[in-house]
Amino acid sequence: MYKQEKYTLEESLSLYDGDAEDEYFLSQFKVSARKYFQKNSEEQTEPVLILRTGNKFFDLIKNTPIDEYFIRLELAPFVWIYESPLMRFIKNFYRLGHRVKTGSNSLIAFIDYYEKWTRATSLEDKKTFAAAAVGIMEHRNFSKNFYIQILQATIKIFDKTYADPLTASEILNQTFENIAHMNLETGIKNELCYYINIFNGFSHLAQNMPDKAAFYFSGALVHKQNGINAKFYLALTDIRQGNFETATKQIMDIYDVDIDRVKYALSQNNEALFNILCDFNITQNAFAFNDFAHLVVDINQEINNRIGQAEIIYNFLKNKLIDYNHIEHTIQKEPNQSHSILTLDRIIHRFAHSTNLIFLSSLPLLEEKYLATIGEILTKIEGEFEDKIQRKLDTFSLLISESQEAIDHLKHDTDLTKNNVKSKVERMVAEAKENIDNLAFAY
Repeated sequence: MYKQEKYTLEESLSLYDGDAEDEYFLSQFKVSARKYFQKNSEEQTEPVLILRTGNKFFDLIKNTPIDEYFIRLELAPFVWIYESPLMRFIKNFYRLGHRVKTGSNSLIAFIDYYEKWTRATSLEDKKTFAAAAVGIMEHRNFSKNFYIQILQATIKIFDKTYADPLTASEILNQTFENIAHMNLETGIKNELCYYINIFNGFSHLAQNMPDKAAFYFSGALVHKQNGINAKFYLALTDIRQGNFETATKQIMDIYDVDIDRVKYALSQNNEALFNILCDFNITQNAFAFNDFAHLVVDINQEINNRIGQAEIIYNFLKNKLIDYNHIEHTIQKEPNQSHSILTLDRIIHRFAHSTNLIFLSSLPLLEEKYLATIGEILTKIEGEFEDKIQRKLDTFSLLISESQEAIDHLKHDTDLTKNNVKSKVERMVAEAKENIDNLAFAY
């Protein structure tokens, strides 16, 4: 794997200059960062895998309440080439899929250079493709095309050679105004305005203007009240302005969002979604910015509160699932119950010995799901045994009823026979008495 060159807003990742106490907090923060922040994986450095991971995320969240992928600053340009619902709309809106790539089609050529610039892994390649894209913009006016304007602004925010975040902000402001007056479906318009505000915030982070950046991140929340990117980067700007309390609240809210997301995935037995939400959780990104070292005590305390019993719960679940898999199950289970146990088993196996923050934090949810599923299975078993016992009792009741009928019938026959015999005896006695009387009279 190649060693990625630093060509993005690296300076924004390490704005930390403090006294001895601050240095202590920073050292503690870095300890937590090494434990919880998963970095330098191929999914985060190889362009093909970055795109594949993002596209997989958008595929997995179809028809779910989850609708936003976290934007890491160094990967922000990829937002405009993912196969996201927003990008599908943009491509359909401008019929980009129907345009032929030719040397004379400057619009398609510009988009092609942007994609190559985004995928490039060296400063030299990025400079070459950025120059080609900028060259097209110098000779063509695409001011009416909001997609091209957004791409142009993105290059000016993130490219080292052609960096011009001030101009980028002006372009994004004009684009925002244009979109505001367009006849678009409300949801799409809000989504576009949300991301334009996010990238405008990035342009001001690049200018080291956290107050202005905060203005745009707050503006983004107007269009998406629970926007995770807006909340995260608003927390970053709060830190840089010394607003530690509000920054802490934003990070805790994001932590809750991560937990709610995996809780939803568990409720759907969606193992793949659970895994990607853990692997690319939002909260861990706080450890990518040394600025958040100011919050290390509060962050670590919250983490400890949530994962304090993690090892105990993990071992409990692992052992219980092993026991469960060795039991011969003679009772037929519901498909969703079997699926739940299988999902839990695979998750526990996949994250063995993991320090993934959201997996550890989700263990109480996994335990709750296991106990609920086992409870359902036991209830079903008890119900089936009760049904079997009731069926036998019903059979016995029928036999008893039939026997009682036979006894009653026999008693009736016996009484009838006794009465018949009695009548015959009485007649015989009467006849004998009559015969004796007749004989006595004859003499």
